[in-house]
Amino acid sequence: MFNRATIAAILLALGFSQLAPAQEALLRQLNPRVASRPEVPSEKEIRSKRHEVSSRLDAAIRELNRIQETDPAAATTAPVSQEVDLLKQREAVLAQQQTAKSKKEQQAQRIEELQKQIEEIRSKGLPEQPPYSFILFDQIRNDSKLSKIRLEGIEAAVTAASETVSTARQAKDNKDSALRIAKEAVAANRTAEKVAELESAAKLAEIEAKLAEDTLNLRRLAHENEQLNKQVLELTIQLNEAKLNRIEGKVRFSDSDLQEIFVQIELKEEEIRQSKKSADSNLQYAEREWSAARRKVDQSDSPEAREELAARRVARNLRQQQLDVLNRRLERLTKSREVWHRRAKVFNAQATNEELTAWAAEARDNMANLTRERRVQEMGSNDVRKEITALETRLQSLNEQSAALRPWIEDQLELWRESLLTNDRNLASIDTTLQVHQDLLTDIEGDIQRWTFGERLSSAWTYVTNVWNYEILAIDDRPITVSKVVIGFLLLLLGLFAARVISRILGNRLLTRFGMNEGAVAALKSLTFYTLVVIFTLLALRFANVPLTVFTLVGGALAIGLGFGSQAIINNFISGLILIAERPIQVGDLVRLDDLIGNVTHIGARSTRIRTGDNLDIIVPNSKFLETNVLNFTLGDDKFRSHIKVGIAYGSPTRDATRLLIKAAEEHGKILAYPKPFVWFRDFGDNSLLFELHVWIKVRTLGERLRIESDLRYRVDQLFREAHIVIAFPQRDVHLDLAKPLDIRMISNEAEASSVASNLGDAA
Repeated sequence: MFNRATIAAILLALGFSQLAPAQEALLRQLNPRVASRPEVPSEKEIRSKRHEVSSRLDAAIRELNRIQETDPAAATTAPVSQEVDLLKQREAVLAQQQTAKSKKEQQAQRIEELQKQIEEIRSKGLPEQPPYSFILFDQIRNDSKLSKIRLEGIEAAVTAASETVSTARQAKDNKDSALRIAKEAVAANRTAEKVAELESAAKLAEIEAKLAEDTLNLRRLAHENEQLNKQVLELTIQLNEAKLNRIEGKVRFSDSDLQEIFVQIELKEEEIRQSKKSADSNLQYAEREWSAARRKVDQSDSPEAREELAARRVARNLRQQQLDVLNRRLERLTKSREVWHRRAKVFNAQATNEELTAWAAEARDNMANLTRERRVQEMGSNDVRKEITALETRLQSLNEQSAALRPWIEDQLELWRESLLTNDRNLASIDTTLQVHQDLLTDIEGDIQRWTFGERLSSAWTYVTNVWNYEILAIDDRPITVSKVVIGFLLLLLGLFAARVISRILGNRLLTRFGMNEGAVAALKSLTFYTLVVIFTLLALRFANVPLTVFTLVGGALAIGLGFGSQAIINNFISGLILIAERPIQVGDLVRLDDLIGNVTHIGARSTRIRTGDNLDIIVPNSKFLETNVLNFTLGDDKFRSHIKVGIAYGSPTRDATRLLIKAAEEHGKILAYPKPFVWFRDFGDNSLLFELHVWIKVRTLGERLRIESDLRYRVDQLFREAHIVIAFPQRDVHLDLAKPLDIRMISNEAEASSVASNLGDAA
């Protein structure tokens, strides 16, 4: 049986580099001493390693210098050159380990201090005596918010540091495997010529393995420091929360606190004013220098002159930017003074519900504007960084012929760096102002959360009232509010309903009593409706304070737009007005339009509705009645002539047929007695003698006409049958060629019949 130490030695000898994490875990299980050893060396061990590495580095450098003196060409490829590079890397890594170790100790001390402070705050309270200053309360609250925000970033950093530890451990295992292979190669070598080469390779592999181990220790230290940073932030949050719990309900926003804040604002304002004076002077100087450089370019267009002009242009733009940034910072400070006034009133419960609602909305708007401004400023900073990168690249690529351009490019580089600093200061000012507005909004929202139901209802009613009285726009110093627009719209709807009702009553009840026909009633009803619509529309606009002069420009624009894009609609609308005014067709008329025959049931503003004999409603554009020929059967009156055709067999008594046709017409009750019915003997047809019976009838619909004509045909057919007069039908004469005997055959099936028929056809 193998013991644990033997298994561990076998695994080390095999060197499974790809299974390093599992191998290390297994080794820790097999050998408890391996599992319990410290992962990171102590401060003393790090100093000892640095001393050892420094000694080896000095010896390697002396050896490299000796080789360079004897054979400079071989110095670059000599193994000692690689040794020097690796030892320098180890020295740098060990120095970083010392720094990380020192930082770790500082973080540990900071954790102990925070824990003591938390215990003291919880047991004794704050060293300040209540009532506590609002400035102290606001500072503690903001520190707590900032710590919570930073904690999210620290958690991501801890995860990233853990991943780098895993990567470094994998690299170390790979280097250890390479070292074992190199040692095995030295031990297995039997050739004297390769001893020095293999030993040198093993020496470099050893240094690389130790470098990988040092790097792993450094990554572990970094991971531990990130964890300590996270612990520090968590304790800081606990400390701030303990302070807030202690001072809760004991904070007072006094006038002295407000005056202290205003003093700080005034000091910043005075500092910015002094900076503005300096920036204004610098701008004037930059303008003069830029003008001089431009004149120099006009006189001598040399590369140096152009580069100088570019540098002067950058300087002038920078001074303008600095002056603009200072003005905006001063404006933000002025606004922040009012914000602090509001914070004092909110914290001391001196603000009304209406003020709280209005201030909250204004704070949100200001924050949105500041956020947009910050986004623009960040994009400007990115552009500046690109300019700096481009100039640095130009400096690196300058040759001896372009050396005269270097001073001006360096000036531009310094100016762009100064511009980046100005942008950073502006971003800091924006962030500070954003924080002030955010604090005001937080105070207001906290106050709103404590409202009673009555206060919330009152606030909601105030909001509705503000929306109701919100001014959309003003025309001729007359406001147009939401309330007037809504009421005007309701009046317009009510006016449309009233216009429809009034026109219907006028047409259906009043005008019909005066004996007016249906078409005239429909025309007057439509005119009344449109007139009332115009009147009610003008009244609604008047109530909403919308003057008619507004529609002068709008009307011109609409006229152009309607003339090009809506000419068909306008054409139909105007045609409808003409139809109503001239009345070439009226409601109830029987008309024929192309192949369409029916009664007019409605004449609208855009189209006319015609009902056919099949009870189908056809919508016809009004312009159609003015652009094409229209047959109106009932325009003058509802009397018109109809006729039916009949053909009788040759040899029939024509006079009797004429008498019977007139008799059929006279017997029908819908046929007018005057003008009298009459019959035309039209022609001698191919198969019959053609007669036409003409009668006069009064009808309003196509169905009535067709029914009368149908009745006449029934009666004519009956009378002709009684008189034995035959109504003719088509006749044909068949002539046979009897010059030879007829060929008669008996056909047995269809195929033979077809063949015979074909032969007969060919013979014919």
